[in-house]
Amino acid sequence: MKRLISVIFSMIFLVGVFSFSQEKEEKFRVEVVKLKYIKSSVVKTFLEPFLSRDGVWRDNPDGTAIIIKDYPEIVEKCLKMIKEFDVKPFDILFTVQLVLGSGNEIENIDPALKDELVIKELKNLLKYKNFSFLDKTVVRVTNGGIAKVLAGKGQLFSLEFVYPKLIKEDKEELISTYVRLEKLEEKEPSPSKIRLIETTISFKPGEKTVVGVSKMDGSEKGLILIISGKIVE
Repeated sequence: MKRLISVIFSMIFLVGVFSFSQEKEEKFRVEVVKLKYIKSSVVKTFLEPFLSRDGVWRDNPDGTAIIIKDYPEIVEKCLKMIKEFDVKPFDILFTVQLVLGSGNEIENIDPALKDELVIKELKNLLKYKNFSFLDKTVVRVTNGGIAKVLAGKGQLFSLEFVYPKLIKEDKEELISTYVRLEKLEEKEPSPSKIRLIETTISFKPGEKTVVGVSKMDGSEKGLILIISGKIVE
């Protein structure tokens, strides 16, 4: 019975493909994409924002294939995005450090940070002479997934990784991810969030990188977000 239902759904889907193709205009491009590792519901989250007002997409009942209809250049971009995300699942292990920098006259670096190369580089780039270690945490995310973690003393910060992936650039493999860091504040009548850092970064696996620096409460102190990552099969 289940097999019969599956066959019926497949036939309906194929009929939809055929009729959809017949309706396309010359200025549009239509592509049918068979998905290997991800479902159409996942594709929808990152595909829809890139479609034009005239663009449409459909999927089959079991979420293993989609049809895209849009202007040729947009369809080409969508196909490249699907190729990047529709890969064999793997995990990315991110190590996150939160550091507080300040500009006092006397240099004072937390012992946990003294040997950090990125801190030495920051000393040359920023006016900060003091670096205090706030927190270190590890976040494991499946490629193309989303993960959120609380960090800092008293869990005052919320850190989110969105759609991390492995990309190739100039024959090098890079980890690319969207990162959002927010400060959580308990205020009446309801808690609030202050967005401190929001960006997309790319870096080599195993390499530490400074994601951003955010001034704290309008003072001369700055919250520094440092991230490294590696692939976990």
